[in-house]
Amino acid sequence: MFVRILLFSLVVVALTLGSFYWYHTTKNQVWWPNSIDKVVFYSIDGRGTKEVNEKEYEKYFHKFPVVGEVELTGEDRSSLLTALNQGIAEGFAKASCFWPRHGIRIERAGQTTDYVICFYCKFMEVHNSDGRKIVMTSDRPKAVFNQLLSKYELPLVPE
Repeated sequence: MFVRILLFSLVVVALTLGSFYWYHTTKNQVWWPNSIDKVVFYSIDGRGTKEVNEKEYEKYFHKFPVVGEVELTGEDRSSLLTALNQGIAEGFAKASCFWPRHGIRIERAGQTTDYVICFYCKFMEVHNSDGRKIVMTSDRPKAVFNQLLSKYELPLVPE
């Protein structure tokens, strides 16, 4: 009898953990690249230093100065979104600094979703018609994001 209860308990725990993992890894996933109308990738300066705060910038992305931007298509769009999804799936909290260096705007069927991403604290702000929410990420997408900034000769704000 004890063995049956133990096995039943293990199955319940496994199903609960599996459901939690599935929910966590799918609830914040972005749309697949071929269903998206437009993706804009931003290099932003989220340091919040006096130098940054006193300088006037031409453009801001959710209150952070934009230092470069590019519209992505094809393979670059796919690799960016794949990396973003992977980061969300692996996300965990580290700190709470929020000094973002990357931003992504995704447009689909007249709706816009913006991601403001900080790889220091592993948090991102997600802005859409439902409002703003905080989502955890891993730092794995950082290499792909920085490669794309280099490829398009966009400045990367120093860490």
